[in-house]
Amino acid sequence: MIRNMVCAVLIVLCLLAIYFGSYLPYNKARRYIAAVGLLGGARRITLPEFQSELGAVFAYYSPVGQQEVARFSGNTVLDLMNRARFPEEVSRSLVDFLTPLMTGNDVRELLAVAYLYEYEWRTYHREGDFRKAEAYYQRIHAIAPRMPHGLYSLLGMYEAQGDEGKAREMTLAILGLWPKDERMRFLLENR
Repeated sequence: MIRNMVCAVLIVLCLLAIYFGSYLPYNKARRYIAAVGLLGGARRITLPEFQSELGAVFAYYSPVGQQEVARFSGNTVLDLMNRARFPEEVSRSLVDFLTPLMTGNDVRELLAVAYLYEYEWRTYHREGDFRKAEAYYQRIHAIAPRMPHGLYSLLGMYEAQGDEGKAREMTLAILGLWPKDERMRFLLENR
């Protein structure tokens, strides 16, 4: 009797593990692939259609896969914006749509958002985009101080902006973490 109950409980636990650990993540991934597949399809889709499809992927519950979808979405949209060179309002609409979906403390999600704002700044030259990208890179550095992406990206932005003082600060910060970085030594000596 007890043996049968233990077996029944184990079977239920296995089924729940399969459902939550495999079935739901699989469906979320399948929905994401279908949404992104619309971009390369024979029929052109509108921005609201894409946002609706991608929004449905984010809304679909799965205990696994939300961060991956956020990261992949950011990278996909950034790649798309680089290739398609959308009008500014379309580009901004995509960034405004994705940003609230990716504002956790996952460094890779924050990095995707920072890259989007940096793209906006480099393409459309709006100071607000620079400030947002800068804030995201600084947040990334605060969460993961030994992760190089934030510091190197900030350095590149400060150099592009012509802010030698902040570029020097970033160079020194990078050398403080990675003293053997020859490129940074060269930059520091030639500033």
